[in-house]
Amino acid sequence: MVVAMLRSLLPNRLHLAAFLAVLVVGTAISAQAETVDTALLWHLDPSGATEPSYLLGTMHVSDPRVLDVPQPVLDALDQSHTAVFELITDGKVTASLASAMMISDGRTLEDIVGVELFSRVKNTAQPYGFIPSVLKMFKPWAVFTILSSPVDEVFRQARGQPSLDQWLQDRALSSGKTLLALETFEEQLAVFEGISEADQISILREVVDYKAEIDQQYERMLQSYVARDLQTLYEEAKAEDIGDQGLADRFNQHVLLGRNDIMAERMLPLVTQGGFFVAVGAAHLPGDNGLLEQMRAQGFTVTPIY
Repeated sequence: MVVAMLRSLLPNRLHLAAFLAVLVVGTAISAQAETVDTALLWHLDPSGATEPSYLLGTMHVSDPRVLDVPQPVLDALDQSHTAVFELITDGKVTASLASAMMISDGRTLEDIVGVELFSRVKNTAQPYGFIPSVLKMFKPWAVFTILSSPVDEVFRQARGQPSLDQWLQDRALSSGKTLLALETFEEQLAVFEGISEADQISILREVVDYKAEIDQQYERMLQSYVARDLQTLYEEAKAEDIGDQGLADRFNQHVLLGRNDIMAERMLPLVTQGGFFVAVGAAHLPGDNGLLEQMRAQGFTVTPIY
C-alpha cells in the first residue's frame, strides 16, 4: 500500500505543539530488483582512496531497540572525519516545517477531503492528541505522515526523544565532526508538496482504511531492521496487496527512485575521497536503483560490515 512508502523522507526530531511527522524506513523499494544484500552498515572502498567511507541504512525512529546502536556503527562513525545525513535538522527547519504543513488558502482539511472522510480521520487521529479544530488546519499529507506511525513513536519524539539519525548527528557534533546533508529541507518538503491534492486524499484514505495493518507492518519492519534483515524488508515491500497500485507506482518514483539518483550523485565525490560516514534511510540501500548498486556501478568495492 502507498502508506508503506512514507517512512524514509522528512527530517527527524520535528516535534511541534500538536503533532509530529514521523517517517520510518521506507518500503518503497524498487520492484525491479530480486536480489537484496543483507546488512545495514557497508564499507565503501573506491580505487585509490587512502581511507574507507561507510554507508549506514537507518530507521528514522526513536524506538529503544533501534537506538541500541551497535559498536561497529559507532566505530565507523568515530573513524570518519565527516558525517553525512539526508538532512541536518535545526530550529529553523522545525519552524519551516510547521508553517509548510498548515493550509493557507482559507480552506480546512474538512473542505478538502469531505465530511465523510474527515469524520473518519478525526476518529483515527484522536489517540494522537488531535482536537478537530486543530486537525482542520493541516494539509492532508501532514496528517497522513503522522498517522502512518504508531502513537507511541509519535509521542516519544514529541517528548524530545531523538530518532536514530538525530542521535547519530548529535554524537558526530559532540565529537567535533563536520556534518553535511545530501538534500535540502526544500527538496524534502517538495516530495510532499509535489503530490497532487487528489493523491494526498487517496493516501489519507488508505491510512484510515488500513490503520491496524499499518501499525502491524511497522512492527514487522522494525523487527526486521533490528535483525539487520534487508531481505525481509524488501519482501515486505513487495507484499502490497491492498490499495491503489497506480498511486503506489507514482509515489515510488517520486519519493524513492528519483531521490536515490540524487543521493548517489551527491555522495559520489565525497566517498571517493574516503573518510566519510553516510547515514540514510535503509530503503535507499537495496534494489537495482539503490545506493549499494549505484556505488558498485561507480567502481566501488562494497562490503558488508554489520
